[in-house]
Amino acid sequence: MPLSAKTTIVLSTLLLALITPKLVAQETPVPLLPPDPVPPLSDKQREAVQQLIQQALADTEANQALDDRIRAEVKETFGWTITLINLLIAILIAIPIAMAIVAWTLRRSILLQIVNETKKQLREETEHEVKQQLQQQVVVELQAKIATFKQELETQKTEFIKQVQTLFVATQQEKDQIFQELAKITSSDIQEEFIDSEVQRRIQELTNQLERLRSENPQLYLTADDYIHQGDAFLIEQRTEDALVAYEKAIALQPTLVSAWIGKEKALRRLKRYDEALVASEQALKLAPEDSSAWFELATVLMEMQRYSEALKAFNKSIKLAPEKGSTWKYRSYVLTKLGRYPDALTSFEKAEQLSPTSGGVYYNKAYLLMSQEQIDQAIEHLQRSIDLHPKFRDILRTDPDFAPLRNDDRFNQLINP
Repeated sequence: MPLSAKTTIVLSTLLLALITPKLVAQETPVPLLPPDPVPPLSDKQREAVQQLIQQALADTEANQALDDRIRAEVKETFGWTITLINLLIAILIAIPIAMAIVAWTLRRSILLQIVNETKKQLREETEHEVKQQLQQQVVVELQAKIATFKQELETQKTEFIKQVQTLFVATQQEKDQIFQELAKITSSDIQEEFIDSEVQRRIQELTNQLERLRSENPQLYLTADDYIHQGDAFLIEQRTEDALVAYEKAIALQPTLVSAWIGKEKALRRLKRYDEALVASEQALKLAPEDSSAWFELATVLMEMQRYSEALKAFNKSIKLAPEKGSTWKYRSYVLTKLGRYPDALTSFEKAEQLSPTSGGVYYNKAYLLMSQEQIDQAIEHLQRSIDLHPKFRDILRTDPDFAPLRNDDRFNQLINP
C-alpha cells in the first residue's frame, strides 16, 4: 500500500533520529569508546510514539482512500483521453515499425525493379549484339550467295543469249528461205496466169510454214519486202483479204515502196473495190512515174472500170517502158478489141504470142477478138487451146459475158461441159 507524502516525511525523520547517533559514532576515530546506553523511554514517551505511528498509519490509510478516489475520478473523467493517448502512443510506436516495413518493402521493390531493368537491359544489349552478329553473318552469307547467283545468272544469261541467237539465226534463215522460194513462185509474170495445182500446193506449204514459224517466234521480224512476198502468195491462194493486210503492213513499214502500192492495187481490184484500187495505182505512179508495172496496174484497173481509152494509153506507156512484157501486149489487145480496133488488136496479139507462147490468156483473149470478127471456128480453136494450157479457163468461160454469143453453139457447150 503506497504511503502518503506526510507519512513518508515522519517516518524518515524518526529513522534519521535513530540512525544518526550510530553514524556519528562510527565516524569517531579509534579508539572507540563504548556507546552510552540509550536511556529507556518512559511510558508517556512510548505512548506518544505509539500515537504518532497510529496517526501516521491512519493518515496513510486516509490518503490511500483519497488516492483511490482520485484515481477513480481521474479514470472516469480522463479515461477516454488516456485511452486516446495510449492509442496515440501505440500509433507513434507502430509508425516507425510500419515505416520500417514500408521502407523495407519499398527497398525490396526498388531492388527488384533495378534487377529486372538491369536484366532487361542486359538481355536487350545481348540480343542487340547477337542480332548484329547474326545480321553481319547473314549479310556476309547473303553477299556470297548473291555473288554466286550473279555469276550463275551471268552464265545462264550468256548461254541463253547464245541459244536465242542461235535460234534466232536459224529462224531468220528459215524465214529467208521461205521468202526466197515464194519470190520465185510469185513473180509478177506468173501471177498474170493461172498457177498449176503443184505450184499452188507448194505455195500453201510455204505460207503454212511461215505462219507456224511466226506463231512459235512472235519476235520474228518481217521486212516490207517480206510482207509483199507474203501478200503475193496470199493472192495466189485466193486469200485476197489477207493479201491486202500484208501489203498495208509493208506500206506502214516503208510508205515509199512502189511494189507495196502495186500489190495493194491488185488486192483491191480483185475485191472489186476499183476506186480504192485506182487511188493505190496513182500513188504508185507518184512514187515511180517511170515504172512499167505501175502503169500496167493503172491500165488494168481502168480496163476493169471499162475506161478503155484511158486504159489503152496506160498500156502504151507500160509497153514503152518495158516492151518485152507479154501480158501487157495481151491486155492491150483486149482493150483494142473492146474499142473495135481489130487490126491493131490482132497485131498486138501476135506480139503477145511471140513473147508468151505458153500463155493461155493470150489465146483466150484472141478467141474473143476472133469471135468479134465472126471467125467462130478459129475462136473455138483458140478457146480449146487456152483450156488445154490452163483448165481453169473452162470455169471462167462458163460465166464470161464476153462469150455470150457462143452459148448456143454446140462446140462451145462441149468446151464448157465436156
